Amino acid sequence: MPSLRGAASTGHPLPLYRLGAGALKGKAPLSRARKIGWYVPVIGGAVPGLAILRARAKGPEYAGLIEGPLAQRLLDAALFVEGDLADAEAVFEPRLLQIPSLQALLLWMQRPGKSLFVALAEARQAPDLELEDDLREIAARAKKRRRRSRRGAKA
Repeated sequence: MPSLRGAASTGHPLPLYRLGAGALKGKAPLSRARKIGWYVPVIGGAVPGLAILRARAKGPEYAGLIEGPLAQRLLDAALFVEGDLADAEAVFEPRLLQIPSLQALLLWMQRPGKSLFVALAEARQAPDLELEDDLREIAARAKKRRRRSRRGAKA
């Protein structure tokens, strides 16, 4: 494991939330996001990594290690957000939001009444999201794509 070579150390655990497809419908989808575990940054090695901890009834359980592009994108996104929010008076809590039905993983900077998102695929802040409206729009587009692909498969 290259990420564990050298003087690797861990960063602060980032809570990982999952938003199911059903949660995209209706009002306040973020209120239905469920904490499923944590990603713990492993830094200082040859390449960055993320230790995966799953939330279990008996306590956190180690579930593996991710290394490579995703870990690097998360670190890049964190640096981007740190610079972008440096002058912010409010304190944002960093989280991760996983939306499997959209194949999305977002850095979710949350504070009461405000959420900011960075898509880890590009490590750029998403447009100022009013997430309820945007997620419904994204889900509708994804549903249309699935319908079209099913029709094409039947033809």
